Amino acid sequence: MNYKDLTINANEVIKGDIKSSLEEEIEKNVTEIKSIPESFYPEIVAAILHSITDGEGSADLNPFFTTFEGIDKKEAKYLALTQTKMAMADLNIIKLKKLGVKIRKNIMIG
Repeated sequence: MNYKDLTINANEVIKGDIKSSLEEEIEKNVTEIKSIPESFYPEIVAAILHSITDGEGSADLNPFFTTFEGIDKKEAKYLALTQTKMAMADLNIIKLKKLGVKIRKNIMIG
């Protein structure tokens, strides 16, 4: 058996309502970025979606975020990592909900 036989194309998994739900969640996450003007949000959402489906995750987003004026390498790395983590977490939650798993958010007080 070849390992290539076991690979799954993310575009085959992320279709229809899962993709639209994921785009909505990514849009919510992107609105929390205050260092980039809102006019760039659609471009950022598309880049994040591409990076987790066809790309290499935060490795693709890091150079993308450095193209914006006022974003240095350190902030670009932080944005790339956090946006990738949030998008992947949202994708997993969406898939679990689709399977019927009830998700409960834990609230930590401290």
